Amino acid sequence: MRLTFFVRGALENPLNERWHWVTRYRWAKRWRMETRLAFMAAYPSSWVLAAARYSSHRLKRVVFTAHVVRGFDHHDNLRAALKPVLDELTRGNLRKPGLGIISGDSPDDGHEFDYYQIKGTGKRGVHVEIESRRF
Repeated sequence: MRLTFFVRGALENPLNERWHWVTRYRWAKRWRMETRLAFMAAYPSSWVLAAARYSSHRLKRVVFTAHVVRGFDHHDNLRAALKPVLDELTRGNLRKPGLGIISGDSPDDGHEFDYYQIKGTGKRGVHVEIESRRF
């Protein structure tokens, strides 16, 4: 199974901002909601989400491609800017509702995450690609 969708929005680096915790919470909540809406727009039938949740423990490769105007430091700032998108993919219980497509982002879960960025003045946002990992 291969899932792709695009989340629109200008990425910000939360590590460089001196935000109050409420501001940071609202920023992350907005990105989580945009991720959910982008997925639902790309896959409107509920069976796709059900199938993805059923296979959440199968090893997956998730590729994030950020479309930005100015580049981020790849090793930490890009990952921090994309953290709410990843959180929405992993959440999936009653306490923290979300898509639940992958079981978790811990190294113990075995999923592979790749981060890329494309600099340009065109569309801004994140292209997310999820596919089953082959051994």
